[in-house]
Amino acid sequence: MVNEHWADYQSDTAGRRKKLSQYYQQYRGVTGHRNYEGGMADVFINETLQAVESIVAQEYASIYSEPRPFYAAPREESDKPRAVLIENMAISALEKMKAKVKVMRALKQRTKYGTCFAKVFWNYEEKVLSAREKVNGALQITEKRKVTADHPDVSYVDELDVAFPLGKSDIDEMGWFIWRKRCSRDYVRGREKRGVYSSVQVAKINWSLENKKTFLYDKLKRLWSMGIKSTGVSGELEILEFWGKVPKMWVVDEVDHADPTMEDMVEAVIEVVVDGPVLRLDKNPYWHQKKPFLMAQYIQVDDEPLGIGVCELSESLQQELNDKRNQLLDHTTEQIAPPLIRHRGSNIDKRQIKLRAFQ
Repeated sequence: MVNEHWADYQSDTAGRRKKLSQYYQQYRGVTGHRNYEGGMADVFINETLQAVESIVAQEYASIYSEPRPFYAAPREESDKPRAVLIENMAISALEKMKAKVKVMRALKQRTKYGTCFAKVFWNYEEKVLSAREKVNGALQITEKRKVTADHPDVSYVDELDVAFPLGKSDIDEMGWFIWRKRCSRDYVRGREKRGVYSSVQVAKINWSLENKKTFLYDKLKRLWSMGIKSTGVSGELEILEFWGKVPKMWVVDEVDHADPTMEDMVEAVIEVVVDGPVLRLDKNPYWHQKKPFLMAQYIQVDDEPLGIGVCELSESLQQELNDKRNQLLDHTTEQIAPPLIRHRGSNIDKRQIKLRAFQ
C-alpha cells in the first residue's frame, strides 16, 4: 500500500518536480546554455534571488525583532508565575531545537517554491560518554550512558521527499502523508534495539542495496546545474514513513474477529523499505492523533496543497529581463566587431580568416 501510494504520487507530480529543478536554477542564476565558450551574450540578472532574499529578511526581522520571540500572557494575577515558567520553557525549547536557523531555511523554501514542509517530533538520544573520575584516589577514565537530548524538535523536509493526496490544502484533512528518508545501517540497527523496528522484518532487508548508489534524479539535477558531477548516494537505504488511517486490526496485538470495531479506521504509522519489507506498524503514538508534519504556503490557492512562490511568479519576467540585457549586449558587440560572412563557393579556407578588433 505504502509503495503504491508513493509510486502513484511520483507519477502524478513528474511535471512539478521538473519545474522545481528549473526554479532552483532560476534562483541560483544558472543559465540554460551548456558548454558556453563565448560569442553571443549569456548574462543572467538575478532579480529572483534579490526578491526572495529581501522578502525573507523582512519576514525574519518581523519574527525576531523583539528580544524575546515568545510571550505568555497570564489571564489573572495569580497566573503570572506560571506564565513566566511557560515562557522560559518555550524559549529554552526553541533554543535547543535551533529554531532561528530552521525558521530562516523554512522561510526561504516557502518563498522560493511556494510551499515548505517540516516534521515535528521529540528528540530523545542516549550516548556512552567518557569522563575522568577519581576512583580510590586515582584518576581513571570511566564510561557512562547518559541522556544527551530530551526536547521537542523540528526537522526540515524537502518537497521532493514527501507524498500526499492532492486536492487537500491542509495536512489534517489529508488521509495519509508519506516522508521518504535515507537511513544508514546503524540507524536501522539502533531502532531495532529499541524495539521500534521488528527484528524479524529487519532480517529480511536486502543489505546489498545499501552498497548500491541511489539515483535521486531530481536532487542530482540541482548538483549537476552547479557543476558537481555526483552520480548518487551510497551506503543508505530509502525508507518510506507513512502516517494515516489503517484498519484497527492491523495495529492491535490480538485480533478479535467477533469485535465489530476491528474494521474501524485508526491513525497509525508504517515504515517500509522502498520495494522491501515493512519494518514498523504501530498506532499513532501522539495523544492528539495528528500527523507530525507542518506545511506552509507563500500564496495559498484554494483546495490545493502547493502554494505559489516567487520563482513561479517571476519566471517569465526573469526570462524577459535576461533576454533584453543579452540582446542589448549582442547589439553593442556587433557594432564594435561586425560579423564576417564567408561565401562557401569562394574556396577561401576559414583558417586564413582572422577577425580582430577595429579591423
